Amino acid sequence: MTGARPPMMKVRQVKKLLRQWGFEELPRRGKGDHSMFRLKSEGRTVIVAGSPGNEVRRGMTFAMMKQAGAVWDARRGKWTRRSR
Repeated sequence: MTGARPPMMKVRQVKKLLRQWGFEELPRRGKGDHSMFRLKSEGRTVIVAGSPGNEVRRGMTFAMMKQAGAVWDARRGKWTRRSR
């Protein structure tokens, strides 16, 4: 039953996935590890917390992907974006 649960991801991987889906990283506002990504065509904003080497817990990964409009496809074993 491979792919039933999403694997642990690093912040670097989450950012890469968002960029592949067309999200743009917004300029930083001050100190901290939070990054904002925006998809202008759909008006979605996703906040990614943590430095690139940190692992993101599954609950936080689900929350960020939900903000991005993505769902976990257990059959394929990867995140997929729903189109509006």
